[in-house]
Amino acid sequence: MQSARKEAQRLNLELDKVLKLESSTQHGYYLRVTLKDERLLRQKKGVQVFDSTKAGVKFRTPPLETLNSEFEELTKSYEMHQQYIVEEILQVLEKLKSSTIVELK
Repeated sequence: MQSARKEAQRLNLELDKVLKLESSTQHGYYLRVTLKDERLLRQKKGVQVFDSTKAGVKFRTPPLETLNSEFEELTKSYEMHQQYIVEEILQVLEKLKSSTIVELK
């Protein structure tokens, strides 16, 4: 959110009124302005527009692109670690289950 505020200042747009920070599973984090406010982006350097619909114009700036890439990498790493932990827990539970069955006999 801090980066979005910096980008809003750099682009001279008001965050949460004109400029929205959004995310989707397909695009990750991006900024959006309405079609009406799209003209404000034309003079700005470093703005990479990747979608334009009735909902508005979706774009990224180089700093946001970097942060989005880092977030995606960290999310993948987290998910891999989480899967490892789940597998370890299941192995421990399987051992406990086996030992409990043996004790009951």
